Amino acid sequence: MKKYMAVFCFILSLVTAGCSNKEIHDTVEAFSVEVYSDTSNNEDLPVKIAYKKVNSITYVEKSNNLEKYKLYSLEDYFDMDDKFIESIIIYSELEKNLLTPGLEKPIENKKKLNEPITILAPRLKDGYGELMNLTQVQSQQVREHILEFVQTLNK
Repeated sequence: MKKYMAVFCFILSLVTAGCSNKEIHDTVEAFSVEVYSDTSNNEDLPVKIAYKKVNSITYVEKSNNLEKYKLYSLEDYFDMDDKFIESIIIYSELEKNLLTPGLEKPIENKKKLNEPITILAPRLKDGYGELMNLTQVQSQQVREHILEFVQTLNK
């Protein structure tokens, strides 16, 4: 019995230690980026077929033994002539226990829409991706906008 109690106390101490020293990063972004086909052209280079405007929140929480990742994303897809194709709402989550690697069970939920949903994301400029430098007010506006759409997903 003492042996089991000692093992239990050891595991409890590891779990408790894993919860201390939390480091949290939360990033809100609005950007555009190229989309390439899976096939290559005659010169063995990928072919640019579209671009997407993206609003995203990336949440990372790290402690001694635990890492938690969450991604909230709104993506509007356009062809290279700026014709709208589709929009996708994405929520994904992954929790990694560093003491038991390989047991992660990622969660992902997506929903397609037939109208543009991003805000403040720049158009593709000269064929290259573009990141919008958001003010604090714009960042809060994008955050609220994303969370409003993500709430429509069935988690």
